[in-house]
Amino acid sequence: MKDFDDSFIKEWVFTPPISGLKVTNCFSQNMFGGLNVFNSNQKINKVFQKIPPHYAVRLRVNFFKIDTWETGESLNIKIDGLLSISVDVSLYNNDPFSFFLCGNPGEKETPSITINEIMPHLSEELNLE
Repeated sequence: MKDFDDSFIKEWVFTPPISGLKVTNCFSQNMFGGLNVFNSNQKINKVFQKIPPHYAVRLRVNFFKIDTWETGESLNIKIDGLLSISVDVSLYNNDPFSFFLCGNPGEKETPSITINEIMPHLSEELNLE
């Protein structure tokens, strides 16, 4: 996700639907989502079609934990309906490297949680949720 223009945003499905901003600016960084955009019940989904022949896919995500997450709240990433990555984000609530970034005053954020995984995949279609 290198650019967040209108064509990029239109390719994603939001459940429940979101009206208004889907890209916010935090500390001079554009991000997909952000404060008061996505919540713990939000799902986003994109289907990639006509993928050239391959044996694996790489998923790279820089996830910014904004404010405090409740115990057990996780970032879950599914590929083709199967849970592929799950990160208990609440474990970062007391991260000594956390600081106020762009959330609610008094809350701390983890600068980013980096996910960089290579997973087996053969299909010409990939459903990312």
